[in-house]
Amino acid sequence: MKILIVALLTLTLSVYSFELSPEEKKEIEASLRHIREYAHDASSRPPDEAYSKLGLALVQTSKPATYPHPERQEVHTEIREALLTLPGYGEFIRSRLEKARDLLDASQGVSESGPRAVDLEGEQSMGFQILGLLPSAESVGTLGEFLYDERGRVAPSPAGSPDDRSKRQGKTGLSPNSMYALRAIAKLPIVSPPVQRRKNNFVIYDDDINSWRLWYEQVKAGTRTFQFEGDPTEYTLAGPVQADASSTAVTSRAKATPPEEASKGDGPARRLFWPILASALALLAAGAWAAIARGKHAR
Repeated sequence: MKILIVALLTLTLSVYSFELSPEEKKEIEASLRHIREYAHDASSRPPDEAYSKLGLALVQTSKPATYPHPERQEVHTEIREALLTLPGYGEFIRSRLEKARDLLDASQGVSESGPRAVDLEGEQSMGFQILGLLPSAESVGTLGEFLYDERGRVAPSPAGSPDDRSKRQGKTGLSPNSMYALRAIAKLPIVSPPVQRRKNNFVIYDDDINSWRLWYEQVKAGTRTFQFEGDPTEYTLAGPVQADASSTAVTSRAKATPPEEASKGDGPARRLFWPILASALALLAAGAWAAIARGKHAR
């Protein structure tokens, strides 16, 4: 792990400290060209391979430092549109997250639980980043269900004692899926979200989670629809709302019943990560996701 962190830090510093060489520019252009071709042909690929390869590429092309090229954003948009036409990516991510969590819960001893905790952190880092970059009913449905998955969350601080829950959570090295889901759903460009956006879409778990859960419960019950910025379409979890009388009634009810302000919990439970460690775990996740794509019909 130390070697990985040092290598990642060296790579990060090199990206920011030096201009790209002609060879590096060619490699980036070739990589973008390859993934663009793959995105155009994604529907003919095995689904698991397409989810893995396009999901990894979606996250990578969302970061200018990873692909410092004028076409990065254009390719990123094409990847996103390709994934949005492949139903089932939400279930694919959910399944991977559930499997990693179950393996960790079933592990015995540090020698077994340590690597499985790293695997879970990698799946969480990659999976929730992908969902947070895909504005769709499928993403909302997947993230909404994970808002309730608090497995691995430490117990509240005893009444009358200092609130050190956030500190204790950080010491575990893991966060529950609900924390990741909250950050991801808050990043989706949802019109009129239940919590006013903060700078950099920052979330405070105990202040925000109940508001988002109530919002999602209304969506799930069919009494609320939602929209994404730049898209006039109204959505339910089943997809776009059809322009008929029943859908108009649903939309009217949704606009008339804004989520109530959630009651505050026991104080902010903010996850503290060392930036380099978080990046290293993200790199591990990328390697895991890329392994599937490389092993299946690599182009």
